Amino acid sequence: MLKGTIIGHLGKDAEIKKGKNDKEFVKFSIASTEKKGDKEETTWVDVITGAVKLQPHLTKGKQVYVSGDMAVSSYNDKPQITISNPEIKLL
Repeated sequence: MLKGTIIGHLGKDAEIKKGKNDKEFVKFSIASTEKKGDKEETTWVDVITGAVKLQPHLTKGKQVYVSGDMAVSSYNDKPQITISNPEIKLL
């Protein structure tokens, strides 16, 4: 099992979604920027949590600290181009 921790800023307001059996969860994205010499590199991580009551507090630009189980999902954007997306699940 992979564990992940990230500190960053929310890219947009958190959204409430419905999963299987109409169970609600909150999904949001965190941007973490790291300086490498004179360049900056931003990594985006999606976060999913069942703590729906947090949604009103998770607004664009807020700094957050998240730690939980980590997974990497991937999909094919175009032929022969695979996109990998890091994700932290707090369910």
